[in-house]
Amino acid sequence: LVPQQQGPEGLPWQGAQMTLPNAASLVATRLQAASMGTLGTDIFIGAEQPSISTGVPAAAIFCVATGGPAQDDFCGDAPHGINMQRVQVVVRGAVEDPETVFTKARNVWDALHLCTITNVLRCATQQSGPVDMGKNDQEQPRWSINLELWAQV
Repeated sequence: LVPQQQGPEGLPWQGAQMTLPNAASLVATRLQAASMGTLGTDIFIGAEQPSISTGVPAAAIFCVATGGPAQDDFCGDAPHGINMQRVQVVVRGAVEDPETVFTKARNVWDALHLCTITNVLRCATQQSGPVDMGKNDQEQPRWSINLELWAQV
């Protein structure tokens, strides 16, 4: 899946020497590298999608760029500043197995907190662990992990 909507949070942003892709894409790629799943199979970029007849499995991870504050320039017209992007990761699982969903969410949190991503100065989770989102309309348990990614621009 690709993001259904591209807002300011989905636009490319500048890294130290290159343009970074959508922050959600960076997080999804990091999760695949950490063996949390496979992009396009059970890791998706964009909002949570239903698992009824869409080809999206019940157990899936969704990475959504949620924006961030305006760029912070260090010294007025200085050529470098800091850009922060926020990403929400939603870990969803099977109706009959909520404990496995929590374990997967905890593993995702562990894989992302203070991880290394090329051209990102800092990637940090915003809570001390996954946050219970309750069940969706298909009664599937969900947990969220909120991140901030910081890059020099």
